[in-house]
Amino acid sequence: MPDLPFCCIVNPTAGRGRTARLWPEIERVMRRAGLRFRTFFTEGRGHARELAQRAVKKDCDLVVAVGGDGTANEVVNGIASNGAYPGTALALLPTGSGNDLCRTLGISGDPLSTALAICSGKYRMLDLGMVENRYFLNICGVGFDAEVAHAVNQGFRWLRGTWAYLAGVLKTLMCFRPVPLELTLDGNHLQIKGLLVAVANGAFFGSGIKIAPRARVDDGLFDVCVVGDIGRLELLRVLPLTYSGRHEDHPCVHFFRARDVTVSSPARRLYIQGDGELLGETPAAFHIHKQAIRVLVPDKGAGLEFSKKAG
Repeated sequence: MPDLPFCCIVNPTAGRGRTARLWPEIERVMRRAGLRFRTFFTEGRGHARELAQRAVKKDCDLVVAVGGDGTANEVVNGIASNGAYPGTALALLPTGSGNDLCRTLGISGDPLSTALAICSGKYRMLDLGMVENRYFLNICGVGFDAEVAHAVNQGFRWLRGTWAYLAGVLKTLMCFRPVPLELTLDGNHLQIKGLLVAVANGAFFGSGIKIAPRARVDDGLFDVCVVGDIGRLELLRVLPLTYSGRHEDHPCVHFFRARDVTVSSPARRLYIQGDGELLGETPAAFHIHKQAIRVLVPDKGAGLEFSKKAG
């Protein structure tokens, strides 16, 4: 249990308002368990980052992100932007639509049980990714999945989780085609015609797609998944396999490991998504900081996959 009072940053709009409905009961459960904390509600995009920055400046030992992947991403950036990590730790209460970061970390999708886990959780040192000037804990994507994120953010916010993602996939299938890609992986150059590039610290994105099955969150390396020149019908056939990670053996799917990655396309600028949020456009440079942030996870680390080489 945290020794000192901590703060909860609550995004009431996360999960299409699900967070606002769940928070009163979550708060009651946590206070009954003897936890001491202050609550701050976000008021718009970027506010979670500002609140986390203030918490770090006030020497808060733990910041709890209550919401989805986007809320967690903002809080991570607020913690890390002060240059104080790993001083201030992060905890996650999943009340959003996708919650892929929690899947990656083996954190229960039930926010009430996760709230109680704060009482007996353990701190783990996790890698922290960076694209340009933005940090991320889970996965950044370039190409098809970023186009899907754009479609979801623009037109499918009334849907939740997997349904919103699938609606975005169907819309993107109608207009997006594989493009020439240029990658640099720790100085090694690659040119390929491809559909997407996933620069993965964790395993899951897109509301449960196990895009990088062998990714480890503390080994100091990205797992880079490149989906090559694949047609619409074949993509629809392969997509169900990605939820269990069985796409690894497909001839159009390639995996690499690297600390530093650059991605560009001579054909066009491509969207970049990070933890489900649109972060900009290519060209982009990615770097990983090994075991750079403390994250409070459930005791025994259920579902966590940590490298034996860590440390």
